[in-house]
Amino acid sequence: MFLGEHESYFYDSDKQKHMVLFSNLVTGIDAGCSTLYISSGENVDTVQAKLGTFGFKSDDPKQLRIVTSHQWYTPDGNFDAGRVVDQYRRLIDEALDNGFAGLYVSADASDTLDYLSKKGMVEAWMDYEHSLGTTFKFPMEAICAFNAEQIKSNGQLLFQLVKDHKHTISLKSETRISNEQLLRSTVYRQLKTILGETTTTLFFDYLENYISAQNRPLTCDVGDLLQPILREGHSSIEQNILEDIYARIEL
Repeated sequence: MFLGEHESYFYDSDKQKHMVLFSNLVTGIDAGCSTLYISSGENVDTVQAKLGTFGFKSDDPKQLRIVTSHQWYTPDGNFDAGRVVDQYRRLIDEALDNGFAGLYVSADASDTLDYLSKKGMVEAWMDYEHSLGTTFKFPMEAICAFNAEQIKSNGQLLFQLVKDHKHTISLKSETRISNEQLLRSTVYRQLKTILGETTTTLFFDYLENYISAQNRPLTCDVGDLLQPILREGHSSIEQNILEDIYARIEL
């Protein structure tokens, strides 16, 4: 991984979550960066103890910070995307001032997503993730983790999160999947069942040439391919695409 990447991870258990998110912190330390762990369902002392069992120890608050998702995202009960981004920027500036190369973030957003779901504000979270982009313009590396059951129950959220992150870390192998290729291949397979291979290939070639000229990633546009399909009465295609995406993430 390199500074600048924005990645997603959908976990089934705390053990899986810790393996990926704690490893990311170790990678950050090894890269000469400051680190931030955003915890869901665990208090700061519990996380500190579990980090020790992974061999991760740091008594330097400038090198490792641990906060709860409530403290980071909704300290006053409200979610303000601008405030969250400003918090990241302040930590990055502080890290650079202290001689670190940048900031590595391991964030479990499950508690916040539950909170926003109950308030009917999930779209605010999706707008926030989209505003960050798949590649940061500042020296920060981040993995956004979510409980898999949350994502399985909300296909729109799954699709949007895949679009708005550069990679997804697979559940079993912990390898990084390019979300751009993930979306291309799943949408392509479903379109081919309707339009045929020749027409679908020509359509994708045209789309790729167009977005290349606009200097935009494929993930910005491929989701829009669903809309004309749905208008033509092929609503099952969306569900097939979501099931295909999740199956590949689980591998």
